[in-house]
Amino acid sequence: MYATGRVLNDEEVMKVFNKWYNRYKNNDPFSSFAVFLNNEFIGHSTLGHSGHPGISECSILLLKPYWGKGYGYEISNTMVNEYSHTLIEENYLIDGEPLKKVLATARTDNIPSNKMLMKCGFKKTKENILYGNNRNFYELNINK
Repeated sequence: MYATGRVLNDEEVMKVFNKWYNRYKNNDPFSSFAVFLNNEFIGHSTLGHSGHPGISECSILLLKPYWGKGYGYEISNTMVNEYSHTLIEENYLIDGEPLKKVLATARTDNIPSNKMLMKCGFKKTKENILYGNNRNFYELNINK
């Protein structure tokens, strides 16, 4: 499933994959990462472009057997509180500016994801409809 809550078809998957692959080829670290546990694929996480200079968007998708085990927090916390600082220290830019903020959303009925984002330091800024569902919108200011 994707952010829309539906499974992507093969063409849509290839479009997303090619976007991420091209970022990798072009040394753009704001992309998607496969997540493995003991050499087994369990999901992916993204610290990607938001469409706004200096602002990234974080997302995570785990296979259902790995829900509720703390992996989501471990992955998200690493992305926004460690990896993001490494990108700043190495002078990477996102859409022409240094990284200063990370955005995230979670469906309002996904209590574990909302708790995870707040545990990582995100602050809820609003609630709105996105992809046909009520979602909480979060921001995390990144400081050097």
